[in-house]
Amino acid sequence: MTASTDGAPSHADVLWLTQLHDISLSRMLYAVTRLGVPDLLGRGEDHEAAEIADRLEVDADSLDRILRALAAAGIFERTSGTRYRNTPTSLLLCTNGGQLADEVQLQAEYLAFGDIEHVVRTGRPAMAEQGGFYQALDRNDDWANTFRRACRSRSGRTFSAVLRSHDWGRSRRILDIGGGVGHHLETVLAGHPGKTGTLIDRAAGIAQAREREWQPGVRDRVEFAALDYMADPMPPADCALLVNVLHNLPDHQVCELLAGLRQRSACDRLVIGEYVLPESPHEPHPGLLADVWMLVLVGGRERRRSEFENLFSEAGWKLVVTREDPVTRGALLDCTRAE
Repeated sequence: MTASTDGAPSHADVLWLTQLHDISLSRMLYAVTRLGVPDLLGRGEDHEAAEIADRLEVDADSLDRILRALAAAGIFERTSGTRYRNTPTSLLLCTNGGQLADEVQLQAEYLAFGDIEHVVRTGRPAMAEQGGFYQALDRNDDWANTFRRACRSRSGRTFSAVLRSHDWGRSRRILDIGGGVGHHLETVLAGHPGKTGTLIDRAAGIAQAREREWQPGVRDRVEFAALDYMADPMPPADCALLVNVLHNLPDHQVCELLAGLRQRSACDRLVIGEYVLPESPHEPHPGLLADVWMLVLVGGRERRRSEFENLFSEAGWKLVVTREDPVTRGALLDCTRAE
């Protein structure tokens, strides 16, 4: 930090110190979204905090003070006194279509970051003593469902555009490995009517994928398989798509997975969707924060292009081309079998 000439914190210092309290902002967003405040406010006129509290059966003074703080942060609009209304930002928190509603309700991630000192001291992910992050989700359906929806929203924003524009011309059948409920596969198939796909994930994800609504003309071109992609033989296909799968794994498991796919599948092409960290240590990138999330939650990591190339080579694959969305920085790494 820097100080002004009289020793007082500078304006930049004040802004930096304010960021230290982001944990309180995230928990306030969690609370108002969970309670349904943005849903109640909707797109209409402003409301008194006491009226909102009465309808939601919560404490009026507490709610007013939280809304006042969130209005100061630009989330809601405080129209006068104790009256508030939604802004374009707070509308994103509505549970009936808001893009961020699930992401601010990720309770399991919040608890995991409470154990970050343990992660730094030991190098082991949080919740390791409880069996791991995904095992914690397995024990709580509410956490698990929120996590799946949040991942779908976040990953969709990051990769949808580059998936739509990618050249899939020579691939006829695509395996979406670890694809959750299939939204990435749906994005690809919706833009390529002649192609088919198989969605591969754990049984819970496959069950949800079968039940959800798909875009017209896509569902009948998808098959579903509840398989262990680290060990089971893969269904016939000529391309495997893995979006946000490798960053969950340490290097040795990435090599194990990719080498296994070379042996257990007929695919001659891999398309990997991940952040690709910059080689320069000075370039800002959203993947740098995502890397810490992977460290804390599952012991995984984000990687640079050179690191991907080394892993691909060790597993018997060759990186051919990398395409990155210039806005979201989500990238596709297109690989073929090495000779």
